[in-house]
Amino acid sequence: MLPLRYAHHSASTPKYRTLFRTGESSHNAVRWSSSFVPNDNRGVSMNLKQQIGLKVRAARLKRSLTQEQLAERVDKTAESISNIERGHVTPPLDTLARIAQELDTPMTFFFEDIGTPRAVARNRLELEHRLRSLGEELTDAELRLSVSIMEAIKTQSGNGDNSP
Repeated sequence: MLPLRYAHHSASTPKYRTLFRTGESSHNAVRWSSSFVPNDNRGVSMNLKQQIGLKVRAARLKRSLTQEQLAERVDKTAESISNIERGHVTPPLDTLARIAQELDTPMTFFFEDIGTPRAVARNRLELEHRLRSLGEELTDAELRLSVSIMEAIKTQSGNGDNSP
């Protein structure tokens, strides 16, 4: 089933609609179903949302706080913090400022490497995010095996010190 994608413009922002052929009706007419592709109405790219989320998570963990503890301190829900950290939403600037204040981190920390030649660093953040997401879905045994494989790769490439 091949999707067809077209732009649907509303008064505020363009949205993209994807159509999928779902089968034939009793009259041999093609039926179509549609779904909207997620679109942040503020025009923020997924990479930026993920980068901010990863940095919020890193700063939170550095302070040894849970999502619930941070959420309470910034008057948000734990689900909101989780959505920010996973790159599903971009926090409003006032929320990001409160998060930065509670984590004793300058606001600039969340935007470092954006729009600079440090695309490699940004790509690394994305890869680490994907790795972390995959790790959350593994059993303990699969996770131990994955760590062993990664340590072997690191040792093989000459960059490892074999420390736990």
